[in-house]
Amino acid sequence: MIKGCVVNFVEVDVAAESRKASSAHSFAFEHYRRQLTHMMQTLDATISRMDDKEVEGGSSRYKRVHDRFRAAAARVPLFWETNEATLRSLSSSYSTELPLHHSHTDTSHQSASSGSSKLQHSSYESLEQLMVHLSRDWGRFGEDTRQALYHQAVLATLQEYLSSIGETSKGRLLVPGAGLGRLAVECAVDGFEVEAVESSAIFVATMRNLLSLAATAEEDGTSSSLPLYPFLHFTSLNNEWDFDRRFEPIQIPDIDSRARTWLQSSNSSSNGSNSSSSSSSISSGGSLSVRHGDFVNSYNTAEHEGRFDVVVTSFFIDTLDVLECIETIRHCLTKNGSGLWLNVGPLHYHSNTAVPYSHKDIIELAADAGFEVISDRAVLSSYAGEGYLTMKPEMFKAPCTLYRLGSSCGSSSSPSPTSSSRKSIMGAGKEGKEVEAESPWIRTNFVLL
Repeated sequence: MIKGCVVNFVEVDVAAESRKASSAHSFAFEHYRRQLTHMMQTLDATISRMDDKEVEGGSSRYKRVHDRFRAAAARVPLFWETNEATLRSLSSSYSTELPLHHSHTDTSHQSASSGSSKLQHSSYESLEQLMVHLSRDWGRFGEDTRQALYHQAVLATLQEYLSSIGETSKGRLLVPGAGLGRLAVECAVDGFEVEAVESSAIFVATMRNLLSLAATAEEDGTSSSLPLYPFLHFTSLNNEWDFDRRFEPIQIPDIDSRARTWLQSSNSSSNGSNSSSSSSSISSGGSLSVRHGDFVNSYNTAEHEGRFDVVVTSFFIDTLDVLECIETIRHCLTKNGSGLWLNVGPLHYHSNTAVPYSHKDIIELAADAGFEVISDRAVLSSYAGEGYLTMKPEMFKAPCTLYRLGSSCGSSSSPSPTSSSRKSIMGAGKEGKEVEAESPWIRTNFVLL
């Protein structure tokens, strides 16, 4: 068994889901190979134009630049193979660690397994999306993005508010749409008891292996890491600073010493280590558990009502029905007047059928659901550090909004089995705090299999 973060699966037809996931996995790699063919056709066309220019000009004056481009283009298939090997290694548990709890409305697996000839580039089952998220969350080019979004926006906003009310303890925090898990890890390192949920099977499998690599990484980051060329697959040749920057590798995962120590301590704890350093590291951080499933379908149930003190959505609410998302967040949060929802990210709606609510609309919709705005500011960030290659990187000036759920919002369903056995540790003051009863689903520490 690959060491990695515990993922709790709901028991369904394992064999059927295995075939479905394996088919989607194979299709994603077939699509990636077709992308290489398209890339080489683009490069060949460019080289042909260079050849024509040399013939028309009757001079070899500019041949040096052209030859350098030809030599660089010839290296693309080699590095493409390196990327494929890394992606296969990271998603190696995909066909056995299955989507055992998924949305009935999720068609990404069905379209692949039914023989569809086209996989959308925006699909979170595509290797292009996987590479972008690897670069952003676990590569050095994403460091500025992580600092802006995860640290200066999410963690700093939560810490500022908790300090303002005199709260020193961290509570139970849910991260829907967790992607490859970096935000969830940072929240756990900061002391929260984190539960992450992600609907993409290939992302969950990759997350499991990433966390294992991160837990075994050495100080220099070279041990137990894998190479990746994050800009190699960009098909457009426009607005590039230097074509050779496509061949600039990163080592996956890139992780700071604090998070690495926490992961290693958790690994030692799960393997039965009783060392004092291990216990100290764990006590200074929180815990992490990961679930594979659809957020709305998985959490809009009685067992999850009022279970969380904080919900953090990052680049997420525009990927699904906004109203269903708000209702599910409201359902999951504690109803004692201290439940927090922090949302950061743009409103680039992924579905043509989605209602394109504005930021102001969402604030008003949240108010109708019982939320009040605690803070609201803009965060400027690139998406994945692509400014290293292109003159036109994808930039976001996105809202970072902290909401608090009022105590009079009521309940939308019958009380959950756990709601009567817990009180939130957030907003309860410095004395008389009561920590919630242990849920049988949650692990108290980050557990490595």
